[in-house]
Amino acid sequence: MASEKWESLLRATCLSGDEETLEKSLGVPGGAHLNVTEPSSNSSTVQKRGPNQCWVCSCRSEFNRFYIRALCVRALEDGVLITIYRARASQNPDAHSEAKIGTSPDASELLDDLRSHKGVATL
Repeated sequence: MASEKWESLLRATCLSGDEETLEKSLGVPGGAHLNVTEPSSNSSTVQKRGPNQCWVCSCRSEFNRFYIRALCVRALEDGVLITIYRARASQNPDAHSEAKIGTSPDASELLDDLRSHKGVATL
């Protein structure tokens, strides 16, 4: 999928939807689908349609990254703290993520980190 199409879908979802809205816009028949680029045997790359879990994880991750960025901006504007919580139940949460629950990171640092590390794990 072209990055412009992805950005357009993500923006529309952030304005009037949630991560499931984004998932549906990418996964419904006739809708857009996430393409994955992977190496091929002749040192070039091949685009393939990603497995369902791939686009579901991408949707959740990207939507949540934008949501957290918005929370950081709002916290900075209002002069309030943000507090980390688990929004979705996890059958196997990792210790690093569990240790963050209840903490209040600096909103400015978190926002800078999210903006400078697009598509990768953050603080």
